[in-house]
Amino acid sequence: MNFVLSGFRFRSDRCHNGHSSRRHSAVRRCMEGCEQPVRRMSLAILSIPSQASRPRLYRSKALIAYHWHDFIGNVGVFLVLLSYFLLQLERINSSGMRYSLMNAVGAILICVSLFFNFNLSSLIIEICWLAISGYGIYRCLSKKRASRANA
Repeated sequence: MNFVLSGFRFRSDRCHNGHSSRRHSAVRRCMEGCEQPVRRMSLAILSIPSQASRPRLYRSKALIAYHWHDFIGNVGVFLVLLSYFLLQLERINSSGMRYSLMNAVGAILICVSLFFNFNLSSLIIEICWLAISGYGIYRCLSKKRASRANA
């Protein structure tokens, strides 16, 4: 979710020269007679942007909008978790092609989702996950080539 800064105003008891101000004055002049009005200071707080400030693609009446890229990312998460679950059940081998392919495809699908809802930390881990899975696929293929050459 995108957050923007908005101003939250509070009153200052000092003018631009540091003198205290008269609170009852409508113009809020300083008590020392400075001609400058007392400045108001602002403090930034986080707030959620309005619907009008969002791109038209993401406007929706629902609190959480679910798009096609969210579905693709969820399929990727499901594949990664399924591969790990099957590994724990000893249904697949960690050095096998299926395990590495499921992890690689899952990481690619999550990266597609991150293209639309960017998160740097998630992108870094998914790129590393994809690289490690790519190495596993490469190692699997080289073992198959070596076994065919020896046969």
